[in-house]
Amino acid sequence: MSIARVGASVGLLSLLAACSSSDLKLDHPSEAPTGKIPYASSTMAEVTIGSGDTVWYDVSGMDPTGGRTEQVIVDTNGTLLFVGLRANGATLLSWDNGWSGTLADIGPFYRANAEYENETVVTQAPFMPGQAGRFPAGSWQIGLKNPTGGEVTGTVTRLSKTDADLSRGVIDLNFWVFGGSGGTPGIPGLPLRETEGLIPPIPGLPLGDTTGIIQDQGDADAIRDLLKILLADTGITIGTFTTHFVEDTDAVGISSEQDMLDFYRKAAQATAGRKDVGINCFLVPRLPGDILGMDGTIPGPGFLHGTRASGLIAQMGSYGAELDGLSADETDRLILAVTLAHEIGHYLGLYHLNEYDGSAHDPLSDTPECRKADDSDGDDVLIPEECHGKGADYLMFWALNE
Repeated sequence: MSIARVGASVGLLSLLAACSSSDLKLDHPSEAPTGKIPYASSTMAEVTIGSGDTVWYDVSGMDPTGGRTEQVIVDTNGTLLFVGLRANGATLLSWDNGWSGTLADIGPFYRANAEYENETVVTQAPFMPGQAGRFPAGSWQIGLKNPTGGEVTGTVTRLSKTDADLSRGVIDLNFWVFGGSGGTPGIPGLPLRETEGLIPPIPGLPLGDTTGIIQDQGDADAIRDLLKILLADTGITIGTFTTHFVEDTDAVGISSEQDMLDFYRKAAQATAGRKDVGINCFLVPRLPGDILGMDGTIPGPGFLHGTRASGLIAQMGSYGAELDGLSADETDRLILAVTLAHEIGHYLGLYHLNEYDGSAHDPLSDTPECRKADDSDGDDVLIPEECHGKGADYLMFWALNE
């Protein structure tokens, strides 16, 4: 799981608890596309792994060649570690405090699943252009370890999509705009609580005690238009865009990271049954502490709705500040759009260029790196000012940068 913060310690955290029970359901069949679905998915196995056990599950029919992208998605009620991939009897990847196998050099693309416990584990093949030929077609196995003290159960699903050009494409987005009771039904409008300990992402940028900035479809469209600009240089365009206003008191009661995780998983699972291919963006008035956004795993579970990681979450609160000649409204919209673009990057498989202390970097060879030696004030946190020219101006830098 990846959490985007505004200047504090950040990294990939474990998912610690099962989703809280709720009758929330984000399934609108009448609004889902009725045409041909551009992917195929099938449940390959039911997962049952005892405490401390490692199990290899068969995933038949894999063929990540000829423009196909394959994902194996494991969604469970507990936490798991990814320990490897096998194909036709050969070990592609094996993890034991380090990578081995024929694909060991690109093992870091699977870092989120191997080094950190997750309830939803997603492997993807290929991960980037030029790698398809290294993933053979045939009978695959995925290795999973249960590091917990109890039994873990869930499902293994294979998702296949035809994608002839992995360097660019079109993404669809679903905005789920959450508010609470006491206001206009379905429209967010409750005041945000002040939260102590917020570290402003940019000097002079406080959190305003105001409301969620998306009040109607026009506000949502403004964020979409900014996202189009931010993503244009990557070769990504936005296709179908839907907005849903949802009234849920839990959305305005998020005061801790555990509250955030519980709400995120509840919202993600509530999308079960949808047939569209949109990335779900759960927008709430406020996230705890210094957190701007989060997604559940890198990459996200493709277009498979209803898992505990089927989407991303971001705060849409107002900051009550004006930056670089922008109005307060323009500032708020830009921060939300940048946060969403960053989390979408994680959902599509991108890591931070470097983590907050310089201890880890993304696996791409052509992105700049800010290292521990650049920590000029010696506080073990690489802030944007210390990383100019070394990734701070990139969308996937770990903290918001002016």
